[in-house]
Amino acid sequence: MFTKVKSLEIRLDPRQNPYTPNAGAMPRCWSDAGARWVRLDRTTELQRAYLRAMAELGPGPQRAAAVAGILNRTTQQCGTIRSKLIEKGLLYQPQHGDAAFTVPHFDRHLKRTIPDLTVPPIRHRGP
Repeated sequence: MFTKVKSLEIRLDPRQNPYTPNAGAMPRCWSDAGARWVRLDRTTELQRAYLRAMAELGPGPQRAAAVAGILNRTTQQCGTIRSKLIEKGLLYQPQHGDAAFTVPHFDRHLKRTIPDLTVPPIRHRGP
C-alpha cells in the first residue's frame, strides 16, 4: 500500500518499508499498537469471552455457530453479543454468519492478554 505526500512515496506497511528497522519484529508491535484503540476495557465479561473464543478458532473469519459452541451457547444467545462487538468496531461481518477481527493479528494479542478462556455462566432473565 502506498500514499503520495508532496511527490514523496511512502510505504505505509512497516514490513514492506526498507527504512523500518527490525521489520521482522513489527507484526507483534503493530498489532499491540492497533489494539490500544480497541479499548477492551469498554467490553463486558461476556463480550471479552466471545472475542477470546474467536481468537481460539484462529485469525480468519469465524462462523457464529463455532464461536457459540465454544461458549456453550446457541447462536441466538450470542447474536446480541456479536452485534454489540460489531457496533463497537471490534468485529466486522465479511459475509452472513461470519465475523472477523477489524485489527490485524488481534487474535494473537487476545491470546497474550487473556491467556485462559473463561466463560461466564448463563444468566436467565425473568421474575
